[in-house]
Amino acid sequence: KEMEVDAWIVSAGSRELLEWFAAQSIPTMAVFGRTDGLALARTGPDKAAAFQDAARQLIALGHRRIVLITLAGRRKPVPGNVERLFLEEMRSHGIKTGPYNFPDWDETPEGLNALLESLFRTTPPTALLIDETSKFIAVMQFLARHHIDVPGQVSLVSPDFDKELSWCYPSIAHMEWDNAHIVRRVVRWVAAVKKGNPDRETINVPTTFVTGDSIGPAKK
Repeated sequence: KEMEVDAWIVSAGSRELLEWFAAQSIPTMAVFGRTDGLALARTGPDKAAAFQDAARQLIALGHRRIVLITLAGRRKPVPGNVERLFLEEMRSHGIKTGPYNFPDWDETPEGLNALLESLFRTTPPTALLIDETSKFIAVMQFLARHHIDVPGQVSLVSPDFDKELSWCYPSIAHMEWDNAHIVRRVVRWVAAVKKGNPDRETINVPTTFVTGDSIGPAKK
């Protein structure tokens, strides 16, 4: 409130933060973040179809114990639209879903390690989707430390695709979109703000699931 600005662009804002901006009179655009039901302009990747495609491809490879690890902002107070559709896709193939598939966890390095220790202790997952590159790298380190083979024992999918992961060989299964579309949308929105015509539309970018070498048939 102390800043004299004409508009805000909020990158990957939490739900709580975006709710605050939605209640203000200053034009705001969210780039990424959960804006469902909020009066905000929004752009970013639309990952719903890519998540559903990933679920179908993993299930076709025999995977039933599929776990999606994501941040609290995507889990609470209810699953985000993308996560909900992903779980519905699994259920449509006869897979009963619950906290095992979409776990709650303490978002610290120790908390992630505790979650993985718990998951692999009794009924090891055969496929993991880990949101955010930093957590994906931490999971790969855990699997290497425990001599768990990828994709022989567990398949891995990164819902993001950071350029750092492009150095991985064999390649990582991931989701991909064209950031140029996001940039153009932001530029157009800023131009509309300058003209006094800011919109509150959600215009997202199509996303595709790219099959990499980190997924394979489920271990029997």
